[in-house]
Amino acid sequence: MIYRRGDVVVAYYIHSDGETWKARPALVVQADDIETNLPQTLLALISSQVEKRQGETRFTIFKDSQLGKDMGIRLDSVIVADILQTVEDKLIYKKIGHCSDMQAINTALKKSLGL
Repeated sequence: MIYRRGDVVVAYYIHSDGETWKARPALVVQADDIETNLPQTLLALISSQVEKRQGETRFTIFKDSQLGKDMGIRLDSVIVADILQTVEDKLIYKKIGHCSDMQAINTALKKSLGL
C-alpha cells in the first residue's frame, strides 16, 4: 500500500534501545513526491502521554476535535516531530485516518530540524 503525507497509520515502531518495538500510531511526514526506490516511509511518533510530551516541536491533538476524529485517534495525543523514524512499509499495519491540516506539524518539523 502507498501511504501519503498526513496519513495516520499504526506501525511497529522500534524503541531507542534498538531491540524492542511496539505497535503505535504515527503520522506520515515524508513528502509524496520523493522517490527513494525503497519500500520505506518517514514517520513522526504519536504519543498519548500529553502531559509529558509538550514543547515547540510537538503538537497536541484532542480526540474529540474534528481533526482528532479525522485522524482516527482514540485518546488525546501529541504528534512528536522530534522523534522521527524511517519504517519499512511492511511494518506499517494499517491506515487509521488522515491529518488534513499539516501547518502546525510543518512548523514543529522545521523547528526540530533547524530549518
